Amino acid sequence: MPAERQPDVLVLTSKASPAARLRSALAQAAQVVDESRIGVVHGATPADSVVADLHDPQAATRWSKRPPIPAEIAAYATHRMAWQALLDGDRPFALVLEDDVVVLDADQLRAVVAAATDLLLDGRHIVKLFDLPGERARGRTVVRSVAGIGIVKREHVRAGLVGYLISREGAARFLSRGRVFRVVDEDIKYHWELGLDIWSVAENLVADGSAALGGSLIDDARKASRRRSLWRSIKGNLLAAHRDWRTRRSFDAWLAQDRRRKG
Repeated sequence: MPAERQPDVLVLTSKASPAARLRSALAQAAQVVDESRIGVVHGATPADSVVADLHDPQAATRWSKRPPIPAEIAAYATHRMAWQALLDGDRPFALVLEDDVVVLDADQLRAVVAAATDLLLDGRHIVKLFDLPGERARGRTVVRSVAGIGIVKREHVRAGLVGYLISREGAARFLSRGRVFRVVDEDIKYHWELGLDIWSVAENLVADGSAALGGSLIDDARKASRRRSLWRSIKGNLLAAHRDWRTRRSFDAWLAQDRRRKG
């Protein structure tokens, strides 16, 4: 594979993450690209000052059913560090992997990496390698084949950022939001706020391996923050209705633009 077509592979970790996770992720990444192309992003922990600086509590109170906890903001900050690393370098795109990643199909993932330039053409900013299993299939989909690889654009983007390709423009659009008020997995469902075009591979090529690596670093704290109340339920329904309306309008606009592009 020509060097200019090979993206940097950025493995996300932090001091809060056990060393075994990073070792595992590096081994997983080495199945896909040469080790010389793999970098490590040593990200944020809940106690770091960047967490308080990045979080926008006023916007979270207004636009989130459940405001994100410090561990979730730290995870978001770590992804942002990877996007900034991409912009600081000279590569047109990067493959970003969380440190609990498990590669399901190394041969197919190598093909995705080799075709990354083509996959991120035509305004596509992100190609996700993992969609959270179990999320209810909703809305319309557009299916394409690019360089022999099936990709899907979903009207309702699914959670899951264990692994993904991202372009420089995609990184810049994400970073244009100075402060955050949702978890990163939730923010991608509001892709229209930042004009992001998000696709997924047709079948997951990576998976979340946290269960085999000691469990999620966030789930326990997240569960403790989920206090049920009637107001929170009503607010959640209103936010979901607003998101569905904006998502539908965004998908309609994309379909119209796609038809014009095809002539």
